[in-house]
Amino acid sequence: ILGFGPFGEHKVNASWVAVQRLAEFGVKDDVELVTREIPVDYDMVKEIICSLWEEEKPDLVVLVGVSGIAKVITIEQQAHNDGYCRKDVKGLSNDPTCSAFIHVPPLGAPYTADQLAQGLRIAIIEMLRQIQ
Repeated sequence: ILGFGPFGEHKVNASWVAVQRLAEFGVKDDVELVTREIPVDYDMVKEIICSLWEEEKPDLVVLVGVSGIAKVITIEQQAHNDGYCRKDVKGLSNDPTCSAFIHVPPLGAPYTADQLAQGLRIAIIEMLRQIQ
């Protein structure tokens, strides 16, 4: 699960704070959680995600970003980029059936870091159930 670092008005990015709290809570006993803070730099994000797929071979990759307009935790249903839908020259790419992007509201608007982490935990458990 990946959270983003600071950017713009988000000096403390709620996504990374929530991911860190989730790492402290854990998901389930049989789930190994790998977390990373990634910069808000699209080229770096692509590079990091490709490396993660190659090195970790995860069952699921979840990116968590903060949205200044979000009022609730939102699982995105449509990508707005040129994405990772095709294999690259190394035969890798993000598997769209095992990837998700979740937006969280800023901290305290209205949720605490613990509440955001618990919401992420519930979403991840359900996603894992669906792909297994």
